Amino acid sequence: MLPAFALLAASLTAGVELTIGELPASGCRPHRVTVTCVRQGAAVELELTLSIIPPARAARTTTRRLALPADGRAEATFDYELYEPGEHKLTFTATAGKEVLAREIRSLTPMDLDTAPVLFPNHYRQSLTVVDVRDVSCSFGPLAIQDGRATIAASGDGWVEWPEGDGRRRCEVHVPPRAAGQTVCEVGPDNRLKVAGRTWFPLGIYFSPYTDAVAAELADAGFDLVQLDAYPGPELRQALDFYQRHGLRAWVPLGNQLNLADGDPEAKRKALRAVVESAADHPALALWESVDEPAWGGTPSWGLRDGYRYLKELDPKRPVWTNHAPRNAVSALAWYNQATDIAGCDIYPVPMPQKHSDLPVPTIAAVGAETDKSLASVAGEKPVFMVLQGFAWDALPGRKAEQAVYPTFAESRFMAYDAVVCGASGLLWWGVRYAPRPSPFWSDLKAVVSELAAIRPILDAPDAAPPATLVEGQGVRFVHRRVAADEALIVINRSAEPVKAVVRVAGRAWRTLFDDPQPSLVNGLLWVDLPAWGVAVLTTSPDWRPVRRSYAAEAAAARPPQPLPRQAGNAIPNPSFEAETDGLPDGWQVRFPFTAALERDAHEGERAFRLRSAAAGATPLAVMRPIEVKGDRKVRLSGWMRTDTPGAKGRFYAEWVIAGRFHSRVLPWTEPTAEWRRYELVFDTTPDPQGKLYVVVQVDGPGSVLFDDLKLEEIQEP
Repeated sequence: MLPAFALLAASLTAGVELTIGELPASGCRPHRVTVTCVRQGAAVELELTLSIIPPARAARTTTRRLALPADGRAEATFDYELYEPGEHKLTFTATAGKEVLAREIRSLTPMDLDTAPVLFPNHYRQSLTVVDVRDVSCSFGPLAIQDGRATIAASGDGWVEWPEGDGRRRCEVHVPPRAAGQTVCEVGPDNRLKVAGRTWFPLGIYFSPYTDAVAAELADAGFDLVQLDAYPGPELRQALDFYQRHGLRAWVPLGNQLNLADGDPEAKRKALRAVVESAADHPALALWESVDEPAWGGTPSWGLRDGYRYLKELDPKRPVWTNHAPRNAVSALAWYNQATDIAGCDIYPVPMPQKHSDLPVPTIAAVGAETDKSLASVAGEKPVFMVLQGFAWDALPGRKAEQAVYPTFAESRFMAYDAVVCGASGLLWWGVRYAPRPSPFWSDLKAVVSELAAIRPILDAPDAAPPATLVEGQGVRFVHRRVAADEALIVINRSAEPVKAVVRVAGRAWRTLFDDPQPSLVNGLLWVDLPAWGVAVLTTSPDWRPVRRSYAAEAAAARPPQPLPRQAGNAIPNPSFEAETDGLPDGWQVRFPFTAALERDAHEGERAFRLRSAAAGATPLAVMRPIEVKGDRKVRLSGWMRTDTPGAKGRFYAEWVIAGRFHSRVLPWTEPTAEWRRYELVFDTTPDPQGKLYVVVQVDGPGSVLFDDLKLEEIQEP
């Protein structure tokens, strides 16, 4: 179906003309458009860009490079899809350098989204659910429709077909087969994660602890899931071994490697296979993560479905989870959630009222609202993780940190329980790397997590049957769980006003855990006083007394963040690695952090920085950025190195990127001696780094190299 489209602007300049091919507008399927560029004049190198702005307003941009001959023509193709109701604005732009040579704008509105069913393939249930069923046929068998919805057993390849225009449209569906034998982690029929047959409610953090002290701190607070980059071979297993020793599991974000629609698909498959083979059956790796916020960022959904299918072929023993932004229509999210086992959303509503993402609920109750939306986007048939606020908006880079407003203990506690009550199967906190540690906020967050960890029997328990019922309480929601021979209730007030919740329960004695007010039970009615955004956790057990950890002393002793130390005449901050946090030098970003350590064997001062490499070709590094230097100056980069493992090589270098081009000034790989020795290189800062220069220290093994006293200084010409 080719709907009419409006031409909103013509070519801006003579010399290059754009001809846009047919633009199909049927929804939720990939389309391809051909763009022809015609040049009257000299040859030119072009960048041709397609930018699509859907109703959710996040531009999705794809660029092609073209060599346009003199008085000639060249073609480029773009793939696109329309998966949201409403108008999509497509802008085609031809540029040479910074000059815009031509621009064409089209407007497309998909006409069939309201007639198409929504499909929910499910790897763990080996099923296909079809919602909004109208005259739908399916290769897996006849659909038994009830309330506009049907679920059928499904495995492998199949299709679903429905009326479209004057004919019928067919959509291919793939349900990856279940793994044979023991899994590392899986999703149970109750949408809870299972490890070795036991229910697991993850309490995760977007943070990678690299030292024993930090790993122990996280585990002590109750975190049990941490983020781990997709390191190659031995580094990945080394990290997993480390986490396992501390009782932690990890998830690995695969990012755009899982999008097989862009770049080099074969290279991505090779990289995916290498990471999966490195992890093998290691019990500390629980989950893979897909592209972050793919619907909002415009990642091609068909590329993720291809990547998900390939990953499941490589590793059917672990689930894949996908985090979304608090945007996009449920139907659009459902389209993307075909390529995941666990869905979810990140939501950061403090301070209130929160204006980001056009949230329909601008208060901290947005957490529960987005949990409801996420569950709708998987038809309630897959687990949902909620990603909660571990930072202050104004503390993010480039903002006014002095105005930062962090969630209070009460707000963090409410947001966590709001997600739990609304059906989340796991919680993770993002942004902690941008929050000072220690700090009052960090202490409050750890206290909240320690409380959640203490009530794991409730989080892991099944819903009670028959459930309690809410008799009175505007804005109140609750969840009722059966915990062995006892029962538990989590009751929350989702409003800014105090409220009295009245819940009809079985005639047993109830009491509140922690320090919340005790309830009263009258004639089978449980009366619970809740303050604004209040929480009450109740149990019928007379003996169970879970403990929430207190970090008040730590918070009281916390100091404000200190600036990185600097030396006169040296552009590199913390050049001697003396300032440190968590056992690593402040300001230095360490790749493969398990290969790095601070040691007392210094050239000068108290500390030196050691990088270790497990094998030749494994090249761990650390980066300091940004470093301010003036352009078009002669400078000297120097530093001291030594090794106690003959054969190990070290180097350092300066680098900056201007207009996509790398400018590298590199000390050649050098085998240091057992004694400290100074090395240097001299270069010009041309072109002007524009504040984008960074300095790198790096090692190649096997073995390790120590670095100390780096210096970047301007050379004064005589």
